[in-house]
Amino acid sequence: PSNTLAFILYNVGINPDVEQCILDEIEKVFYCRSDFKITYEDLNKLVYVEAVIKEVLRIRPVTSTISRFLEHSDQFDEYNIPSSTQLAINIVSLHKNQNYWKEPTKFNPSRFLASSNNDETYNKGTLMNFGGGL
Repeated sequence: PSNTLAFILYNVGINPDVEQCILDEIEKVFYCRSDFKITYEDLNKLVYVEAVIKEVLRIRPVTSTISRFLEHSDQFDEYNIPSSTQLAINIVSLHKNQNYWKEPTKFNPSRFLASSNNDETYNKGTLMNFGGGL
């Protein structure tokens, strides 16, 4: 949505180091191109840009909650949850949970780069922007 684009522009604008990384990556991918036709292969090379988008969606998710129905009964601590129970997942709390995210309120796109995950585990199931783990 347009709000996501606005939050991307805002966060890039207040983080000049992030802006510079984006510019460097774009220059690297499209260096010496006269046609400037963007291909699918080009988009796959924009890993930092993708990390920025993921970080914005983590901090400012499109929706605050999603719901799921249990296919099978389950147990959570001492609670038995029967099948067909509807559960609400609080995405905002999940995306800001210190158990899953180091410095969860800090804008840090590098957390999504493979080379940056040495001291932090990024569990893909903890990023639920569109209802599923990314």
